[in-house]
Amino acid sequence: MKTMTALDLLALAELLLKLMSRIIEFALVIEDALQSHKGKERSK
Repeated sequence: MKTMTALDLLALAELLLKLMSRIIEFALVIEDALQSHKGKERSK
């Protein structure tokens, strides 16, 4: 197993941050869709 350099850790951290932001964005979109769906049901 090769040792992790600071650059490796930085690259890994950047990847994790991108992944997290994408997951959060996805979760917000889903939540938004669910909220608007509930709103439509109430207005009927």
